[in-house]
Amino acid sequence: PADTNPDPNYAGEYEHWFIASGSMAVTRGYAVEGDGAGVQRVNFSGIPHNGTYTSALYHEVGGTTFDNSNLIGNPYPSAIDIDLWFNNNPIVNQVLFWTHANAFDGDEYPVVDYVTYNAVGGSEDGVESNIGSGQGFMVESLFAGNIQFFNEHRLIDQNTQFFKSDGRIKGVVAKSEASTKVQERDRFWLKVTDQYAVSDQILVG
Repeated sequence: PADTNPDPNYAGEYEHWFIASGSMAVTRGYAVEGDGAGVQRVNFSGIPHNGTYTSALYHEVGGTTFDNSNLIGNPYPSAIDIDLWFNNNPIVNQVLFWTHANAFDGDEYPVVDYVTYNAVGGSEDGVESNIGSGQGFMVESLFAGNIQFFNEHRLIDQNTQFFKSDGRIKGVVAKSEASTKVQERDRFWLKVTDQYAVSDQILVG
């Protein structure tokens, strides 16, 4: 959001983060930490969304990638096609999914825990071109404007990918051969790992 959080604990790079309350806003993404250890379940109630949804993205002229990052989410009870979504949303050119692949160091969550998808493909082999139902994801606004979701972006029987705290790519369920898009792309992936076993991977295509 454009508002700045007055809480001094959210100063600097976290000044646009707020603690959420009340009903969840359509198309807005939410970052949630579990309360305690073990598997925890939450319930969502309401009417499944259908139709067109439009939301403004925050953009600061001259701002950094971090300044112009927006956390949004798939509003539908079905997956959406990222490539089709890009076609209607030139305000963004990639999406970032959080994987929580590396351990929290007590101060910061590692940025390398994001995997990305753009017009070339996924930053890691196996990242599919769909955004799962209810999936939150990051985008960077390239200019001021809105993002839109249309029913035409929705996919049938392809709600097969969801990123969460299971580690990198472990939330992915492979599509059946019949439902996979037929598209030949020449590309390769480079992976770098440091002495602390923290790794990151990029796609070259």
